[in-house]
Amino acid sequence: MISKKSNIEDIGHSLLEHVRDAASTRPGIVHENFGPIVQASKKISARAIARFLEEQHGVKVSYVTIGRALRDPKKNWNLFFDPVEAASWIVAEAHGKTLKHFMSEPEKYQEMLEAKPVFEGRNAEEALKSKMEYEKAVTVLDKKWFCLDEDTLEDARMYLLSRFCEKPAPEHDESKDDQV
Repeated sequence: MISKKSNIEDIGHSLLEHVRDAASTRPGIVHENFGPIVQASKKISARAIARFLEEQHGVKVSYVTIGRALRDPKKNWNLFFDPVEAASWIVAEAHGKTLKHFMSEPEKYQEMLEAKPVFEGRNAEEALKSKMEYEKAVTVLDKKWFCLDEDTLEDARMYLLSRFCEKPAPEHDESKDDQV
């Protein structure tokens, strides 16, 4: 019930101010950070993870949302892996490898990076573009995937194998080669 001291417009403005000052929420935050959330959940609770995200980063995620994501690992590993997979194919192609050669084994990934990659392109500009895509892809893998500990990577492996079995590897698009 509205008191005589408040009017409906004041309530609306008050609500907007409260929302502006509140911790931010961002759709997809749990999916984008599912790997680190899984790893953290081995040592701390979903409630502690939610508290950390709000206190340290100003991101409000309920512990219920985190718990729900942890109970549906196939879906959430798949969502987390979307940008990782794209980057993985770029790196694998530059080294003439497949994903199974390195995705769950950080040592093999590091060995592969020590070898010289091959950048495809008809001219120097295309080769430079390939090199820049490669460097960006390595950054994505380092920051999103290979920052996880080996136990977490092993946990993810089962979900990744089912993902790879469900969809074919991307094919090289020859029509792009014809475009200049």
